[in-house]
Amino acid sequence: APEPVYEAVRSGLVTNRYYTICLDKAVSAVRGASFWKIENRDNAGKEVYLEEVDPTEFAAGTPFIIQATAAALEVVYTGSATSTAGTNGALRGTLEDLNETAFAALTGNIYLLINNAIRPRTTGNYLNANRAYIDYDELTAVSSAPQGAPGRRVRSMPMQGQVATGMD
Repeated sequence: APEPVYEAVRSGLVTNRYYTICLDKAVSAVRGASFWKIENRDNAGKEVYLEEVDPTEFAAGTPFIIQATAAALEVVYTGSATSTAGTNGALRGTLEDLNETAFAALTGNIYLLINNAIRPRTTGNYLNANRAYIDYDELTAVSSAPQGAPGRRVRSMPMQGQVATGMD
């Protein structure tokens, strides 16, 4: 089979750090990151649980959390582009820049992934295009970390109070 043609979609990534992403096309191959979804939090609201997923199983516009394994995320796109950002568990994607005003207008109990922790939205937050935020009310409270699908990893990530304005 021919080698797939990769196109970098996010560069300047720090290895092992987590980021959000929402792409307008489906993905058929990936280099440079593992992909995760988020659906659960512990009963105390101190941790969320991420489960590794195969990004080639989802439609265009599906948001993810990615964990960088290289300085750039490279993907092979498949299919046509969508103009609609979707959801993935508690993740809500955006294909457009959300400035402070647009982000403040979003309804719900909104959290952001900042510095490898889940933090509540505060005044001054914004979100760049092709990113995602978290709808806290869509996180299911569980008493213990989920086991995950066979062969898929589960990770925990801390939930912390907001410490700065603006998006990291």
